[in-house]
Amino acid sequence: MRRKDGIFGERCVEARAFALLLAAVAAAMLWNLLTGALAIPCDAIFRVLGSALGLTDPAVADRRFALVLTEVRLPRLCLACAVGATLGFAGAAMQGVLRNPLAEPGLLGTASGAALGAVAAIVLEGMLTRRHDFAVFAVPAAAFLGAVASTALVVAVARAVALPSSAVLLLTGIALNALAGSAIGLLISVANDEQLRSLTFWMMGSLASANWLQAGVVAAVGAVGGAVVFRHALALDATTLGDDVAGHLGLDAVAVRGRVLAAVALAVGAGVAFVGMIGFVGLVAPHLVRLMMGARHRLVIPGSALLGAVLVLLADLAARTVAAPMELPLGVLTGLLGGPFLLWLLMRVGAKGGVS
Repeated sequence: MRRKDGIFGERCVEARAFALLLAAVAAAMLWNLLTGALAIPCDAIFRVLGSALGLTDPAVADRRFALVLTEVRLPRLCLACAVGATLGFAGAAMQGVLRNPLAEPGLLGTASGAALGAVAAIVLEGMLTRRHDFAVFAVPAAAFLGAVASTALVVAVARAVALPSSAVLLLTGIALNALAGSAIGLLISVANDEQLRSLTFWMMGSLASANWLQAGVVAAVGAVGGAVVFRHALALDATTLGDDVAGHLGLDAVAVRGRVLAAVALAVGAGVAFVGMIGFVGLVAPHLVRLMMGARHRLVIPGSALLGAVLVLLADLAARTVAAPMELPLGVLTGLLGGPFLLWLLMRVGAKGGVS
């Protein structure tokens, strides 16, 4: 029996697609571990891991490799995977909730709210305390609160206007993005040179300051958010057919939309808080996954998480190596990937009759 969904066209399309994605994640992780300012041989990785597990005696020559792996590359790799996976499944959830193929996590103000919170923390803390060595968690905490607050504000305004349908949510999100952008511009205009460098570095996105604590926080919050989104996979399938159809099936589309948006806001807010603005991953990953295995959310959500991790891993690898020893902003590289993809997607959707 043949299946017609996905580009493989066979019954085992899901298994093959997930195997391909898992292999891509493993390859991208290994590539990141091996490549950098210090080239690490593949066998040295196994010796370091064996030593860490107590299986072998640590060699003197491997101590430098062990330090680089455990203190620099592994935390950065784990944070990249967590952020990429979060952006991937969040993009799939947003496109399902809003029934719009061009939706992505920042469309409802999550990213702009996080940016406003981070910029406000950087500028206002410096103005109030006259210091430039910001508290360790001041900027991430402000960014996280900004992301959650902006999404909550979008939903609250949409509820006050009418039922929070996808169209009302989109229009409210656009308005809030504009307001947040204006507020960010106002804060930038009063920032000093030191603050400008700090907020520019944050807004461009980077994994340069990654550590185990950041990776653990983003992974934990992302896992909770991903579990909530995946739990509503079947409901998302129904809501894509319209609120009326979902109602006939016994589903409260408004409640589903609210729970999914809350999970996305928390997960994306945690990721953006530590690494800054990383665009287009949530737009690109779900579309590529749908080409591979069809449109059912129980497949698209985990598939998008895996592909999102791959995209961020590869983008971070390019950020570290393309202009070494200088490091390029991660958000700039994902924009270079996502911009052409968005243009292609617009032409593809337009050829099929427009964006729904």
